[in-house]
Amino acid sequence: MSRLPRILAAMAFLLCASASAQAQITGFFGEQGPFLDGADLVQADMAAQSLLRPHPAALGTSAAWAEPTSGDSGLLTLQRAYQSHGRDCRTVRWHDDSKSGTERTLLLDTCLVSGRWRLM
Repeated sequence: MSRLPRILAAMAFLLCASASAQAQITGFFGEQGPFLDGADLVQADMAAQSLLRPHPAALGTSAAWAEPTSGDSGLLTLQRAYQSHGRDCRTVRWHDDSKSGTERTLLLDTCLVSGRWRLM
């Protein structure tokens, strides 16, 4: 089973929760702070699972997520396939929108290592 969905959710959480990462996000994207909560990340995790389990989907394939309680939503898209150090790798575009109108887009690189997708 792929671990990328959980890694993507953890990455998003860490980017939102970490003070130094938050300063980088705020400075780059002009945001005022994190807006995804745990329920949002559960929905994003399910979207990621649909793209990479049991095998990665075709490039350009997207999976949308929405959390009805928070009103937040997002889209994950497989952007690129490549080899790195003999491993299959993918670039995943992570885009999320908050009900308040805040948006964020990240490009995440992940490679298949010992049968599991891992962020690089």
